[in-house]
Amino acid sequence: GKQLKGLKIQCGGFDIMDVAVNCPNLVSLIIQKECPFLNVSSRTRHERIISNKVLFPCLQHLEITCSFPKSCFGLIISHAPCLKSIKVFEMPGLRKETFEDWCCHLQNLETLIIFRAPEINREAIDVILDSCPSLQKLGDFHSFDLRRPNDMKKLQQKIREEGWKLALIDSQSAHSDEKDFNKLLSLHWSH
Repeated sequence: GKQLKGLKIQCGGFDIMDVAVNCPNLVSLIIQKECPFLNVSSRTRHERIISNKVLFPCLQHLEITCSFPKSCFGLIISHAPCLKSIKVFEMPGLRKETFEDWCCHLQNLETLIIFRAPEINREAIDVILDSCPSLQKLGDFHSFDLRRPNDMKKLQQKIREEGWKLALIDSQSAHSDEKDFNKLLSLHWSH
C-alpha cells in the first residue's frame, strides 16, 4: 500500500488505523457505503510503530458518502496537515467544541462540505471561519442549525465585511438525498 496515491473503500469492517499505517502516501481517500471503525487495541499496537509520525502526511482530498463516526473523522483530520478538501455525507454530533478541537489541523482546508449536520450552529460556523484561513467553499447550510432568523444574514454580512471569497453551499431542499450530495463530489473512480 505504500505506493497508493488514491484509495476507494466500499466495504465495512476495516480499521482506519490499518489504512493510515499501510497507505502513508495517500493523496485522495474515498470511503463509500460502509464506515470504518477505530479499534483501540489496534491503535495501541500501531502507536508503537508510528510514534510521533503524522498518519496521513500527504492526504489532500477526503470524500465520505456514508454516515461517519466522529472518532474516525477526528483521527484522520488531526493527522492530515495537507487536507484541502473534505466532503462528508453525514456526521452526527458536530458542535462548536468539536470544531474548536479540530480546526487547528485545518489550516490548508479550502472546501468543507458536510451534507447532513443538523447540530452545526452559527457559533460552530464562526469557529470554522475564524480558524480556516484558506476556506473557499462551505456548506450545506440547509442542513445546519441556523434557526434564528438573522443567522444567515449575519453570516453573509461577516463574509462581506472580511472580504472573504467564500462560496456558501445551500441545497435549498429538506428532501435532499445522496444523489444531490454525489453532484458535489469531485473524486469519481471506477472499480
